Order: sequence, then C-alpha cells, then structure tokens
Amino acid sequence: MSKILIGDKIFSNASKILRDRGLDEHIAWLQQECDAIDFYQARYPDQYKDIQRFITDNKGKKLPGNKQNSLLYWLLDIYEDNPIDTGKKPEMITDGDVDLVDIDQDVCRHGRQKVINYIYERFGKEKVKQIGVYQLAKTRAVIQDVAGALGVPAKDTFGMTKTIQAGDATEKKTFDELAEDFDKLKQYFKKYPKVKFYAEKIRGMLRNYGTHPAGVIISSENLDENIALNKIGDGISSAWEEGTGTYGLKHMGYVKFDILGLKNVSIVGATLDLVNKRHGLNWKLSDIPLDDEYTFKKIFHTADTDTIFQFESGTAKGILKDVKADSVAELSAVSALLRPGPLMEGMPTEYAKRKFSGQYERWPEPLNTVLEETYGIITYQEQIMKLALIAGFTDSESNKFRKVLVKYRDWESMAQRQKKIGAYKEKFITGLSKYIKESDALDLFEKCAAFAAYGFNQAHSVSYSLISYWGGYFKANYPIEYMKVILDNSEPGTDMMKHINVTKKLGFSVERANINASQKKFSIVDKKILFGFGAIKTITPNDVNGIIENAPYNNFQDFLDRSTIKNKAKVENLIFAGAFDSWGEEVEIFNEFHKGRLPKKKQSLYEEQKFNFTELKQYEYGAMSTNVKYLINDTIKEMVQILVERDFKFANTMLPSEVRMKMGNKMGIYCIGILDKYIAKRSKSSGKPMGIATLKDDNGSLDFFIWQNKMKKFEEIQPGELVLISLGRFKDSETMFLNKIYERFNDE
Repeated sequence: MSKILIGDKIFSNASKILRDRGLDEHIAWLQQECDAIDFYQARYPDQYKDIQRFITDNKGKKLPGNKQNSLLYWLLDIYEDNPIDTGKKPEMITDGDVDLVDIDQDVCRHGRQKVINYIYERFGKEKVKQIGVYQLAKTRAVIQDVAGALGVPAKDTFGMTKTIQAGDATEKKTFDELAEDFDKLKQYFKKYPKVKFYAEKIRGMLRNYGTHPAGVIISSENLDENIALNKIGDGISSAWEEGTGTYGLKHMGYVKFDILGLKNVSIVGATLDLVNKRHGLNWKLSDIPLDDEYTFKKIFHTADTDTIFQFESGTAKGILKDVKADSVAELSAVSALLRPGPLMEGMPTEYAKRKFSGQYERWPEPLNTVLEETYGIITYQEQIMKLALIAGFTDSESNKFRKVLVKYRDWESMAQRQKKIGAYKEKFITGLSKYIKESDALDLFEKCAAFAAYGFNQAHSVSYSLISYWGGYFKANYPIEYMKVILDNSEPGTDMMKHINVTKKLGFSVERANINASQKKFSIVDKKILFGFGAIKTITPNDVNGIIENAPYNNFQDFLDRSTIKNKAKVENLIFAGAFDSWGEEVEIFNEFHKGRLPKKKQSLYEEQKFNFTELKQYEYGAMSTNVKYLINDTIKEMVQILVERDFKFANTMLPSEVRMKMGNKMGIYCIGILDKYIAKRSKSSGKPMGIATLKDDNGSLDFFIWQNKMKKFEEIQPGELVLISLGRFKDSETMFLNKIYERFNDE
C-alpha cells in the first residue's frame, strides 16, 4: 500500500469515496496507480501533489491536463473530470517494473512562468533545473555548412544535399559508403574534395544546444553536485537530455515535470469565468454536459470549427463532416486519426464508413470489447496494450511491447527494431490463439506492428478533445462570450482579422474603440463586442491604465490635456482605431492634432471610378497592423467590382483567399490585395535571384514567386499598398508565379 506520497490514510479515504459512489470495481486501479506514483516519487516526497495544489489555488479552478486519466487526481479533487467516463487506465500502471513517465501539467499560458518561479522558490534553485536539449551535426547539414564556407555554388550545394537521404541509415555510413551509393554524390566529392574532407570530420559534433521549452527536473538532492550543467543565457540547465540513454535523465532516475502553457486552456478557463459572471452561474468545467446534442450538431456535424482547438484545418473539417461525431470519445478518435499515418492509409474514411454502415468484421470476445469502441480499427496505444494483456502479457510486458512499437529510436536500425518486435511475436500469437485462429492472431500482430506509423495515446487524445468540446460548447451556447475571449487571445494580424470575421458570421458586430467605453481587452456591450485598447498598435499596458484612470473625457482637447499619452504616433493610432469617433469626424480631429497628414474633408474613394488609395491608406488603413480597420476587405471587394465594371478583362479578378479555392490551376487570374511581405532570395536549384511575396485580405493570403525579370518593378512596392497583379500557373498547391504587375493603387 502507498506510504510515501499518497499515504495509507489518503488511499483509504479515496477507496471509501469509490465505494460510496458504487465504483468498487475500480479500487484495484486506484491501488496500482498509488503504488506506481509512489515508486517514481520516492525521490520527491511532496513535489508532485504540491505543484498541483499551487496550480489549482492560483488559477481558482481546476483545469484539464494530460493526466486526465488519473483516477487518484479526480478523487483528491485536483482534476475535475472523472477518468472513468472520459479517459482510460494510465499506461504507467504496471506490475512492479514501473516505467518512469513524464509528469505533464497543462496550465494557462499566462500562468506558466508563475508556476516555474514557484517551483524554484519552493524547492530551491540548487534542486531544480530546466532540461537541456542539444543537436548533433548531421550529414546533410554539415555538407551544406562546409560548402557554404568554401564558396561552393548554391546549385552544386543543393545537388549534394538533395542526393543524400535524411535518416538514421545515412548517419551510420561513412562518406565513402555514401558516395558508392549515389553516383552523383561521388562526382560532387571528386569536384569538391575539401567539402568531403571537412564535413566528415565535423559530422557528429555538437551543433547547438538549448533549454527544453517545458521540462524541469526536481530532486531532494543538490543537482549542482550530481549532474552535468550548462549555462544558457541567464539560466542553468542540465547538460543531459531527458532520455533513457547512458547520459539521459530518466536513466539516472530523474522524473521530468512538463509545465506546458496552452493558449486553449486559457481560453476555456476565461470563457467559463465570463459565462459565470454574465449569467449568474457558478459552474465548474465538470458541470458542462458532455452529451450536449446542440453542440455536436451545430459545431461538429457541420464542421463550424474555426477557433476550435485541433479542428480548424480543412482536413479536420472534412473528416468531421464525414464522421459526425456524437461524443467526446468520437472526437478523440478523429483527433487520433488526424495524423499523417492514418490519413495516408485512409483510416478516417474507413472509420466513418464503418460507423454509419455497421458493416465490418467483429473479433470474438474478449478482443471485440477492446476494438469495438473504434469500430474494429486499431487507433490507440492502449488498445495494443489491452490485446497484449489478453494474450497473457503482464502489465509491464504490455507496456514494453507498446514502447517497442511506437517509440522507435533514431539510433536503432530497422533490423534491431524488428528483432525487438519479434521477441514478443510468439507469445502474442500463442496467447490470442485461445480465442481466434492462429492465422488471424498473426494478422492482428502484423496490424499492431504497422501501428507504429500512427500510434497515439488515448488518454492524451481524450484530454485534448475535451478542450475542443468545451470550446465547441461555448461557441454553440454562449457565442458572444466565447468570441470575446477568442479576440482577447488573438495575435495581431491575419489571426485577429479571421476571428473578427467568425464573430460577424455568428451575428455579432465588432465595434471600433471608444475612448470613454473601451477597456484593456475586448468588452461586450449589448450584442456587440467593443475593441479593446490593448489591441491597438503601440498602446502599452501603462498607456491603457492611464486612459482608463483619467476617463471620462469631454472632448478631444480634454483628452490631450489630461491623458498620460503625449506621443503623437500613439494618439494617431487611437484616432485611426476610432477612439474619438463619438465626438465627430475623425479627419477633423486628426487635423486638430496633426495638420496636413490627412485631407481636411473626407471624399469619395471612388469618384468617377477613379481610385484614390493615398487617402484610403491613411484614413482607412493607417493602423491596419492593429486590425482595428477590419472593413478593409469590404473596400477591396468594392475595388474588385469597379475593376470589373471598368474593363471586362478584369472579370477574373479575385481576392487572395479566393484564388486557390475558385481557380485551381487555371491561367489568367487577376488578384487584388494588400502586400503583406516581400522576401528577396536565390533559387536553390539555379542560384538566380528570385522573390517571394504575400498578398492578403482579411480572410487569407496567397504566396507567389517573382522571377528575376520582374523583381525590379515589384521591389518598388511597399508593404501595405494595394496591388493588382496577374498570376500564372501554380507551382504547387500553395504557391503561384507572378505573371505581371498590372497596377499599383498608391496615387503616384
């Protein structure tokens, strides 16, 4: 029985809770979990629970994490969600040969550093270290570096690196062996012998090192005296990685604490708080029903999943429409199948087909119980472990079997891996032959072996799918609160523009800032969302505090007299953001403040079908990088219409976000949009100058190539200008060639 971290009393209390709830059958699960935790917590008597309690207390609510499957944490009231309903038995539970697992904690993105600081203060910097990561110089990289240093032409450098295939097999071979494998490489080495000489000496050396983005180790001992360390910036990190190799931290018996800052956790938590405040509720996440039919039909059946964690991509939307998930379990399956391996094998399509037809081969019990939840398709790592247990494996053996399949090591050859897999083959087939034919058992083993291409952890998938479901629930049932929080967490640029458009589609307008009404963040006024000061370019948190503390203001002059903001550029951006619109024409206000920068009188942008972009650029686009002028797309659309009316040949004019969707591979496309960025570079294949530019509207963007003969004219265009160009053929699914620049709308 657990005695180190959990204690006999805690285990007894947790067991009583299970019995009182009629869940006696899960007591063994609880006991195994306590024993396993105690094993790897022997070095860390209090840290595990202490960190969780700090996170809970500081956030004021319990949040989802990757230990969604912990029965103990649910019973101790650390996590809200019952793993019996939403998760599965943790893979760490074994029969004594306990595997050291990572301790993952997903927290609010903005609270991550607070947790890290607490860990240092609570346990001492000498007992806490961030984990180091490093990268060794590999074949293709060293050839590229050496060739560059020796002045080898870019075309030949690319030829060498392109010839060599990345992978473990390449790193094991000498350069002479590689040259024998690839005739072109042999020719290059003869032409540039110094490249081969120096690259071979450098390969395998330390290329760079840094700090793990989330991992820390905690010890009851002084780590300064027990492990090798690196000084990186102002911090000290372990010189060893986290792995199980000779110099791996797990090999040394240390457990990695992953403190992960997830934006989507922040969004869920903030939306819950806002819903409670606006509707007089006192909900916890566990109060949200997991079977809300309206959520599934409105959001997931229709794939209305813009802003929904994991499911925003076109591929995800397509699968959701096919599957029409009706539960968190099915969302979890979609999440697990939404990966390169399953997609290449057509598994999502097969999953949907089996769900609706019900036609697929059932395995005899007890195998069917394991695979029935995913319609006979092996989807999760835990399913392989369960099959192994049915075959007679111990808990420890089933976990090792899983690891052999899904944790392929770079340093292993395929032969080594196959040998490891083969060591379990006979026992697996013999054990399952009690229930199915030997040939079927062999077939199932081979399916499990192929599983390495797409294997995914079910507990992890369920945990993340819960975050997705909660987001969908809020979007369906409390859309204005949800979108307010989404906008608060949007990045300036296209991201915010996209979310403003989603808000509009849901029936809510996003109003420009108001000097006497806006807050730091976006705010809800009736059925409108008011732009926040914090989203305006150059406006700092101190500026926001100064604006709010001195409000209300009677007029523009009153603001200038009493505001803490004296910088002209900041005042200018407030004007462009609409902060003073309630007092009259913003052009007049602007002229009061800074004469001559804008016309004194607003004029039609399209007088006699002549487009004057100078005025638009200042008046309508001046603070575009802050996304306060989200109507810019309407302006571009109007311009498209004018072009079509002016000249029939512009009938194919469309926005960047429409090109790929509407035109495919067709020629003669005219595209109008805002120049977002331009990069001059050289072609890897020819070494000739070329450019890559991006046009955007508020729904998307389009990249296109510019060849040398068209670069000079294009380089005159500045980011932020409205450009009409014609496009040639697609280079690939994402990028087109520039055919010619047709017009610039900068009123030169």
